[in-house]
Amino acid sequence: QDDAFLGLWSIDLPLRYLYRDFAGSKAFPDQEQWITDQQGLLLLHDRLTAEIDQSRGHVALHPLRDLGGEWAELDWPATLAQDAGELRIKDANGVPWLVFHTRVPEVEWRLFCGLPESSMEEAAALRLSKAFQQVADGNFSHRVTATSSNALIAALVDEFNKMSQRLDKAEQEQIGRAHV
Repeated sequence: QDDAFLGLWSIDLPLRYLYRDFAGSKAFPDQEQWITDQQGLLLLHDRLTAEIDQSRGHVALHPLRDLGGEWAELDWPATLAQDAGELRIKDANGVPWLVFHTRVPEVEWRLFCGLPESSMEEAAALRLSKAFQQVADGNFSHRVTATSSNALIAALVDEFNKMSQRLDKAEQEQIGRAHV
């Protein structure tokens, strides 16, 4: 007031409240999502949370490398240079993961979403199983989109789609002959 500073009032909201939908929305049970800052410090993660020293008013955040495995060797500057990307990385237990990341420019955060590669294969196998059920139910027009980098699953998806196309064509020809 009158060029004099009177005070500052602020309300601190935990990131979990601000990004509740991000942290809570998981398409797969094994999926993990987290947020880092530009220095690679974990702002939001299910397993590693910030530690607060209230007596000193200090918040200690864990660095991404604390996740272990190949995270300790990640080329952070190269990751930051991308607006978005994908990482194939092994966790502390040696489990291979496929992790996607994107930059949030307004706050300079990095959003990560990862899934063990084996879970992705299980999801692809489940999609194929549902697709075969569609064929068994007489729906020959159903197609599956290949999303797996696994060559065997990609080959199965391709063969399923070819089979469905042949069955659909044969059914249409049979219907056409019945009407003649």
